[in-house]
Amino acid sequence: MADLQLTFPAAAEHVARARAAVAGYASRFVDHGTLAGVIVATGEAATELVEGADASAALTVEVHRIGTDLVVTLRRTGPGVAPRRGLGARLLDALAAEVSRTSGPDGAEVALTFRASPAGAPAGRRAPLAASS
Repeated sequence: MADLQLTFPAAAEHVARARAAVAGYASRFVDHGTLAGVIVATGEAATELVEGADASAALTVEVHRIGTDLVVTLRRTGPGVAPRRGLGARLLDALAAEVSRTSGPDGAEVALTFRASPAGAPAGRRAPLAASS
């Protein structure tokens, strides 16, 4: 189950809302350097998914923690263009510890996994995430 789940119309004007929601949640658990990567990667993945989306498509953003990892999953329902594999893909691969992309006739998904230092700790993309209190 996601700690944060939001659904928006799959349109460019909602990408900033997705980024802001993920940033608000992630900022409680990760250092500033990792947070910047989470924000950029979330925006890029959301942009990939909404570009070419059918007018009836929805974008769902889920964020949860699995052990020491922060996982951001973005899912677009409905037909549309599959997520790109070019510069955007290289950016996601550089920012996240793990990236998975799936697509089919019913939609597409990008899942991003981050390993990060706790908020206030020195920056480090692959350091352990703080436990919930």
